Amino acid sequence: MYTLEDSSPGQTYTLALRDDYTWGPGDVTSETEGLPKTVELEVVDTEPTRANMLLSSEINVAEVGGTDRDRLESGDLFTIDVPARPGLMFFNQAEGRPTNDLLVREGIAGGIDRDEVASVSTGGRGELMTSLVSSFTAVCVGADATTSLIGFDADAAAASLDEAGWTVGADGVREKDGAKLALSFVYPSTEAQSVVAGIELIQQQLAEIGVEVTPSPSSSYTDVIFQGGDWDLIWAPISTTLPSTWAGILAGDFPPNGGNWTYNTNQEFFDLTAEAQQLAGEESCDAWTAAQASAIGNLEVMPFAESTSTLYGAGVEFEVTTNGLLIPTSLRG
Repeated sequence: MYTLEDSSPGQTYTLALRDDYTWGPGDVTSETEGLPKTVELEVVDTEPTRANMLLSSEINVAEVGGTDRDRLESGDLFTIDVPARPGLMFFNQAEGRPTNDLLVREGIAGGIDRDEVASVSTGGRGELMTSLVSSFTAVCVGADATTSLIGFDADAAAASLDEAGWTVGADGVREKDGAKLALSFVYPSTEAQSVVAGIELIQQQLAEIGVEVTPSPSSSYTDVIFQGGDWDLIWAPISTTLPSTWAGILAGDFPPNGGNWTYNTNQEFFDLTAEAQQLAGEESCDAWTAAQASAIGNLEVMPFAESTSTLYGAGVEFEVTTNGLLIPTSLRG
């Protein structure tokens, strides 16, 4: 419907409406009243900035989540809630990493108050995840794959780390064979302030059981993980609507030869996904849920919370797809 007219890569992209557009859904054509003749896409990484620009009418459409939505409630803005990026923490299980040891992963998981982190990271607007798949999905609805997830228990967490051979040093940080239990925690630099606060809370909670965590924002975190970079924990907000997607995310060859970037070797997970792939429709749901439960129980991944973000329109209205993407033919100024 639109063609690229001008661009400044990574900054702005200007699109112009085709004069002869006639085949849009809902009988939309280039002559439809209210359809913008020109659309300029502007790259604005931070949510506070997007919120400011909405309030000052510098932009017409933007997605904002977390606590920045509180101050937008007073504006006369069109709104649609859409699925937000979920809170998922992954463990690097490569040989030589402390988190290769399941006891260490169990200690980390048990030392984190999941309820509190979930509340903080979503600005109090989220709900605990019971699946690795978005609750907006239309398949295997209501599945709970988190029953095997270790609950918050600082004493039990400390005991797991003790059993793994990591003992508390004089400075309060655990040590083993002369090395400190110091972990790099990578997260996307574009995350909302509420997510950053949740990550900092994890850092504080793990410090209480002798684990030193250094949060590291990254503008290219996918390069870090797919190229076998330096990380121990990572906050990767991977949104999926089909459980089968996880068969690809947590399997295959290790980087750089494949996409198994958590270095997962959980054979039970592989077997369960293989079983699920032989079944169709609702018949596959039990196997897919069991596969997720295996990945969560073995701490390839630790799910926290999902919430919604909001698409705002200032002087414009629109519709979205079931995945929360704006439908270009629905824009009306």
